[in-house]
Amino acid sequence: MTILCLLKEIKDYLCHLHIHDNFGKSDDHSLPFEGNIDWKGFVKGLKEINYQGVFMFELRKKTNNEEMLRTIKESYLNLFREEKND
Repeated sequence: MTILCLLKEIKDYLCHLHIHDNFGKSDDHSLPFEGNIDWKGFVKGLKEINYQGVFMFELRKKTNNEEMLRTIKESYLNLFREEKND
């Protein structure tokens, strides 16, 4: 099942997303693009179902929180900028 199919199936239950990246084997809570999540497909799916809820990155504490926050901001802006241009 693709991420888009899954989002369409559960869209009526989504209101608050806690998201993070991983490799599908454990609850890594990694930064976006550090794992194997299809972020572009995920964002495209959220737009297609007109998701209007909270979008929160749920991460493990890193040694440099300021750098982590910059990375999150850049990732978030790039994800939505890329999707807008497609």
